[in-house]
Amino acid sequence: MTRRKAFFGPPLGKFVDGGAHLAMEVITKKESRVLMVNRKNGLFGRDYGKWFFPHGEMLFGEPPEDCAARLTKHVLGMDIKNFGLVGAWSWVSEEQVHWHLVLISIASVTGNLRLETGVREGKLFSLARLPSNTAYWSKKDLTEIILRRI
Repeated sequence: MTRRKAFFGPPLGKFVDGGAHLAMEVITKKESRVLMVNRKNGLFGRDYGKWFFPHGEMLFGEPPEDCAARLTKHVLGMDIKNFGLVGAWSWVSEEQVHWHLVLISIASVTGNLRLETGVREGKLFSLARLPSNTAYWSKKDLTEIILRRI
């Protein structure tokens, strides 16, 4: 069975204004450091030069751990273990037509790094040396959420 992305709009469009999608952010750890990637073209045509974790849409009916494993394998070529959900982001687009719900997870990665096409670099960062130019995260918030799980 082909799995679809978990977007909500049509056929619900006649009942709700706008649409919604479910996504996953996977904070990837290796030992006491986090593994982030720098994308050649940013993400979705923006955020050039920023550091990212594996991130993407959930498939319809996909369990969160399976989604995290799929995204991590796709972006980093690595497997995950010690998966845990740690929070969620929810926001409405500036145009007030699209709702984003992103599950935030943390997982340890195993195996050898094999970056997907479009990723310029993968790098391990200690908590003391997190980059200041991360997509979606402040250094303070990222440090706090990682320390809760270590």
